[in-house]
Amino acid sequence: MRLTHATPAAFATHHVSRYGEEHLLADQLLGGRDIDVLLGGGARAFVPRGERTSESLSGIPTSLDEDSRRGDARNLIDEARGRGYTIVSDRDSLRDGAATALRLLGLFAANNLPYVLDRRHERLDGVPSLPELTQAALQVLAKNEGGFFLMVEGGLIDYAGHDNDAATLLQEILDFDEALGLGLRFQSDNPQTLVVVTADHGTGGFSFTYSGWRGEQEPLANGQTYRPRWYYPGEAELRLLGRQDRSFWRILERAGADPAKLQEEVQSATGLSLTSDEAARVLARNPEGHAETSDFREFYTEPEVVPLALLGRALSRQTSVVWSTGGHTSDPALTFGIGPGAEGLRGVYRNTHLHDVMKRSLEAAE
Repeated sequence: MRLTHATPAAFATHHVSRYGEEHLLADQLLGGRDIDVLLGGGARAFVPRGERTSESLSGIPTSLDEDSRRGDARNLIDEARGRGYTIVSDRDSLRDGAATALRLLGLFAANNLPYVLDRRHERLDGVPSLPELTQAALQVLAKNEGGFFLMVEGGLIDYAGHDNDAATLLQEILDFDEALGLGLRFQSDNPQTLVVVTADHGTGGFSFTYSGWRGEQEPLANGQTYRPRWYYPGEAELRLLGRQDRSFWRILERAGADPAKLQEEVQSATGLSLTSDEAARVLARNPEGHAETSDFREFYTEPEVVPLALLGRALSRQTSVVWSTGGHTSDPALTFGIGPGAEGLRGVYRNTHLHDVMKRSLEAAE
């Protein structure tokens, strides 16, 4: 994600909205708050008007570069450097900077960081992963003998849920899980540390579901055969999702408006098949130029995600994946914790309770 998006900015800024005024959030991130480590995307809010982000941050690859979103001539990169930050913009400089820096600002994309699948497929080897960002942050912050607070967000899990893109979602979850493993290892070595894992909401309503029988009769030990009435997904479906090598966004981007090209791209990227009728439905547009679902339109309010949802729905007959929405869901968010104060995370409670648990933990550490 970018540093100026909802969750990162909410921990360190005060502004009415995440939308429209990214530069004001960036100003606050590097302004009145004493933040030692900032790592992520969003470089377009840190460089002066009329400049490409790569002019101040040479490590940002061309495909992740954009023009500044600022309306003034401030260069927050230079300002941060003057305040003692080590500036990094690719995997190598991140590794070297984390080893020596006491304050670290790392910006690796003009907007959001790429999906795990797209980073691999496009060979964006200079863009660090979430685990690498987490490791660098821990390495710098551990130098502070007074302790620290670190917020790590796997924000692209949410984006993949909006996209109804199960394979991309899976890889983002695995990436977050690896980052979490680093946090748990640090906690094991430093038992006074509290690690909290939670989410602000669900997205998309992902689920596997069973379907009509689609297989051979199964032999039983007594020599008889058994024909299941329903097919229940399992490891095979996870392995099937694991074959996908790029996001739905990239598949549709490469296909353009050509149904035959979309069939080719789906086969190439996922190993799954799309009929010509399914491909045509995914690419169909109304007079306003927007894709539409034939049902549940009120639950797909963002026009840009509708083609992705249609693609996910078309592939569901092979993946057994179903979705309920292109938006957020209201199911309870699971919360886990380990360390001092984690006993306060048991049971069912309002989300504001998390604030109380973290506040008590920080006060106890003073």
